[in-house]
Amino acid sequence: SRVLSLIAYDGSGQASNTATSTISVAANNDAPTLDLNTSDSNTTNYTVSFTEDGGAKNILTATSGTSLADVDSTSFDKITVAFTQANFADGASESLSINGATGGGTISNLKDLSTSDSGTFTLSVDGTSVVYDYSVAIDSVAGTATISFTGDNADELTTAQAEALLDALQYNNSDDTPTTGSSRVLSVIAYDGSGKASNTATSTISVSANNDAPTLDLDTSDPDTTNY
Repeated sequence: SRVLSLIAYDGSGQASNTATSTISVAANNDAPTLDLNTSDSNTTNYTVSFTEDGGAKNILTATSGTSLADVDSTSFDKITVAFTQANFADGASESLSINGATGGGTISNLKDLSTSDSGTFTLSVDGTSVVYDYSVAIDSVAGTATISFTGDNADELTTAQAEALLDALQYNNSDDTPTTGSSRVLSVIAYDGSGKASNTATSTISVSANNDAPTLDLDTSDPDTTNY
């Protein structure tokens, strides 16, 4: 506690009794802050364009990575990524992957994920192999899926481990005629060691299709040539 001792002195210098004011100080659990777009100080959200056959795209700014901070916690219970499943209309072709992960670092068929989907993968963080788990929750009324990432066996993640995970998350679409009508929006939240949620930061992915060349085969009886 903070204790203030107060004394008043009269015109002749005679002191009063000493009266104290005792102040007890209680801290709040401050929410973490999450920024997926550290290259733009005006927003924590990120927008990225995906082009057919262009390869996987990071869900956050690739130049400087994620900024995840908490003034009173150095660990995180989980990282969640939520989305509306109907917006991922290309089914098994659309996936989230963890770049550099080994042993199950791809989550496929985002449109049809279910609560039975879960997995484990390993990612190198500062030269150390870190095991992550993920599980899926479905809100059938809202039509949303939420992927929760934790440490091994639901262990907490350090700040470095949580940031490494987010920096490695990528979106990919292997469809030759990808659906382009609506953006794919991922809503990301970090929960500190006491379960306090950060702000929601979004990654909005617009999908563009290429004009694929036609194919012509004059000799369908021979799979090794198109010539006759």
